[in-house]
Amino acid sequence: MCNLDSDATVDQPNSILICSTCNGPLTFHKPVPSSPAPHLYRTNQASDPSEEISLRNAIRDANSDLDELDDDIAHVEMVLDALRHKREALNQFILEHDALLTFIRRLPREILIKIFILCMSNYGMSSFDPEHSPLLVGQVCIGWRRVALSTQALWSSITVTRDRPSNKMANLWISRALSAPLTIRLDYTGSSKVGPIRPAISALVQYCDRWKILELCIPESAISRLRSIRHRLPSLESLSIQNPKASRKLSLGPGIFHARFKIPWHQLTELTAHIKNMTECLEILQLVPNLDKCIVYNASSTSEASIPLQNTPILTFPRLRYFSVLHSIRPDEILKHLRLPIIHALHIAYNNERQSEDLKWFSQQPFMSLLSSSHTLRKLEIDCLRVREDSVHVVHCLRGAPSLEELCLRGSGGWITPDLLHLLTRRADIDVLVPALEVVAIRDHSIPSYDCMSMIESRRVMVGSYLKKVHIEMVMTEDWLVDAEILDRLRKCRQEGMVISIVNIPKHCDSPGSHDQLDIVH
Repeated sequence: MCNLDSDATVDQPNSILICSTCNGPLTFHKPVPSSPAPHLYRTNQASDPSEEISLRNAIRDANSDLDELDDDIAHVEMVLDALRHKREALNQFILEHDALLTFIRRLPREILIKIFILCMSNYGMSSFDPEHSPLLVGQVCIGWRRVALSTQALWSSITVTRDRPSNKMANLWISRALSAPLTIRLDYTGSSKVGPIRPAISALVQYCDRWKILELCIPESAISRLRSIRHRLPSLESLSIQNPKASRKLSLGPGIFHARFKIPWHQLTELTAHIKNMTECLEILQLVPNLDKCIVYNASSTSEASIPLQNTPILTFPRLRYFSVLHSIRPDEILKHLRLPIIHALHIAYNNERQSEDLKWFSQQPFMSLLSSSHTLRKLEIDCLRVREDSVHVVHCLRGAPSLEELCLRGSGGWITPDLLHLLTRRADIDVLVPALEVVAIRDHSIPSYDCMSMIESRRVMVGSYLKKVHIEMVMTEDWLVDAEILDRLRKCRQEGMVISIVNIPKHCDSPGSHDQLDIVH
């Protein structure tokens, strides 16, 4: 079929259209005719008989030409529709074949597997959720499906919740995990009706000899389904138990827990435990000497009264690198019973508003002895700092930990003072606190802007260690917004490679969300 050359014109008499396919001439032989009575334009003069005949003949011929042009237009529109469909087909061809050249097709299989694993469901979300499970990536293409099916790590982590607690899906996951060690999370809080979850638990219990990590957050009525795991946990290394408020049966106390399960405590390398009191805490810690990571916490406002232990020995943890004590557990009562020779990271958040007369544990013994004797401690996190006087005790604490590389201090009430920031600022006339500091995160109701900026800049460039990452959170940011130069100087630090953020956190839960002041250009 011939195609019209777009350079040809159709408003000139006897113009010739050139076919863009074959270059053949297409003579346009239907020009718009000249008027047989041009002198009648713009007048009210009537035509004479001869002119009337000429006008009628011209109208008849023009109508005939118009019909032919309508037929031509219909033909051209049909040609255009065909061309449009061809263009769509060619465009789809280009898109499909361009996809064959995309970078993701050239990714090594190992990186693709890592991406798949990172896309899986988070804690608290069912592994069987079709929007986050490995089944989703397997639907993209046959190549991805093959990778997903052959990757045991995608199927070896199983979280069962009240949402889709399917024993069929649990068996499917285990069959595709092959012989890989299993991570099992049972999260079924908020309901005493455990009927729907029981079949899934029964399916998982059959493979308890492969459980490497076990996390439990289930009601008391579901405990009976786990009785058969007694003496059958040879691979267990990490155990986390969250005790629902309505039940004490999941306590890690050896007297209660051993009655239901035989846990190979000496195998555990990670432990997260909700405890009732200090006595229970020390009893548990005596059972797990080979921990690498340990978190103990009490979610209630105060812990229960402890029964003093007779002749409690000093507990040594030769492998423990991370230790966290949270909420209403007094850290000094725990630490005086522990030796942590290779501790690397310590996180303590003592929050007990009813005992405001408590000593500042972080500047007293035994915590100071731990700091001064440790040659491996590199990260320290202290939460729940409240009053302005806390800054004095923080200074005393930090003087005992000169080898820290990462420091996280969080609280409210104006505990961050200019004096504290001055001591953290590198100057020639004073010994700076924590000279090896590389990462710092602080949170307070308000933070002195100029003093904080000076501290950051002073640690930007130096021989040896230097500040690489800063994260600051506060409610009151007015002081920071008055002088634009302060934020501009910190933006310069960011441009030079420092990872830095100055975040304004909302005063109330219904206030607008937090935002980074350095991202706002005024």
